[in-house]
Amino acid sequence: MQTPLPGPPPTDLLAGRYRLGAPLGAGGMGTVFEAHDQLLQRRVAIKRLPPELEADLLARERLRREALAAAALDHPFICKIYEIGDADGRTFIVMEYVEGETLEAFARRGLLPIRQVVEIAHEMAQALEAAHGRAVIHRDLKPSNVMLTAQGHVKVMDFGLAKHLPAGAAVARGDAATELTLAGTRLGTPAYMSPEQVVGSALDARSDLFSLGVVLHELTTGAHPFHRADAANAAETMTAILRDSPVAGPRDVESVPGLRALLQRLLAKAPADRMQTAGALREELDVLRDRVYRMGSAPGAETSRSGPGAVAERTPFVGRAAETAELTRLLDRLLLGEGGLVLIGGEPGVGKTRLARELLRAAQQRGCLSLTGHCAEAEGAPPFAPFIETIEQAVRLVPQAVRAAMGEQAAEFSTMVPSLRRTYHDIPPTPEVPPEQQRRLVFSAYLDYVHRATQHAHSVVLLDDLHWADDASLQLLLHLAPQLARM
Repeated sequence: MQTPLPGPPPTDLLAGRYRLGAPLGAGGMGTVFEAHDQLLQRRVAIKRLPPELEADLLARERLRREALAAAALDHPFICKIYEIGDADGRTFIVMEYVEGETLEAFARRGLLPIRQVVEIAHEMAQALEAAHGRAVIHRDLKPSNVMLTAQGHVKVMDFGLAKHLPAGAAVARGDAATELTLAGTRLGTPAYMSPEQVVGSALDARSDLFSLGVVLHELTTGAHPFHRADAANAAETMTAILRDSPVAGPRDVESVPGLRALLQRLLAKAPADRMQTAGALREELDVLRDRVYRMGSAPGAETSRSGPGAVAERTPFVGRAAETAELTRLLDRLLLGEGGLVLIGGEPGVGKTRLARELLRAAQQRGCLSLTGHCAEAEGAPPFAPFIETIEQAVRLVPQAVRAAMGEQAAEFSTMVPSLRRTYHDIPPTPEVPPEQQRRLVFSAYLDYVHRATQHAHSVVLLDDLHWADDASLQLLLHLAPQLARM
């Protein structure tokens, strides 16, 4: 049975400024409350020590050091610290309110697509690179200390056990004046400790990389590499960290070439055999991420890159050699950086859609994002219907890439695809403009979206039955077509 979270404290303002609300979570070192900053009119999160630890000078010093360690870091994938204060004899930290859920809760629902796993690891590596660059090691990296925002991005949290390395120091050794733990004392969560943490040795940034490797193995395979579920305590798990090879899980790490080798380097027992820096890890993940996108969909992913509506053909594709050769030539040009618009015409029933679907398959096999939008012979079809369908497919497949491609024109872009606001809660309100200007802004936003998206991944989009397209879709296509050759 889980221990219930402590109730909210009295509703009077904390430090004359913050109105505390419901608790968001609790741990051994404190309780985090949702709060409202009355001065700046924004939601924040506030961490306070439990009442029983308020008189503990060591606990108060650790909370202060958590604030100082995190406040020194300004990075989009690290939770921001706004203030450390003291009110009524109780210390508190004011931090960024992160809307989302922990990586632990998110992953508990099932295996994540490999694409998403690599993106999460890539953002965690960026966060560690920023922290290590400021001589801060986290020492407690685990899924419950990583939030996934509503937009799908990482926020590394809880620097309560973080250590600031002295200038020029390679490892966290401390001294009599500053060290808060005795030599040989273990700090961290046993299942995510590095071997050097388990034995109480001095630590450096490579300890965090081992912990990230445990998280990455868990997300990739569906199994913790060292956890021993039948152990009465953490001792067997820590012994496995020291002695055993990682255990396999439901999903094979060979789903992406090079992923097994990366995990082996991250989970090496000796720091010298491990990947040496978070920057080097980020570069390796850059390569893996490109490989995943070129592969289309790795085994074990929830959907294919051609979309959840991909068609399983009942008959083999035969003939059409000349048309196939021409489409292959145009695909080659796309992969060399020259896009374009291709119209496939002919009498009904001659196989135009099948030919187009074969092109999508070929594009997917060569690493393109392949999407399909359908035009329908129907009264009252919404404007931009086939484009909306392709964008919604892309959101399901590559949500982070879609949000990045929208850029600062997300508000204008969302007027064409209102469903985007259900996925991306950071889209600002739609600007009020005269109706005659709105379509121009939408067209400009879509053109910029396509330009940004194609800088990172080649895309092939099929607009099926274009002769049934609504007027708005045809006008958008006419606006887009002259620009495709430069994308």
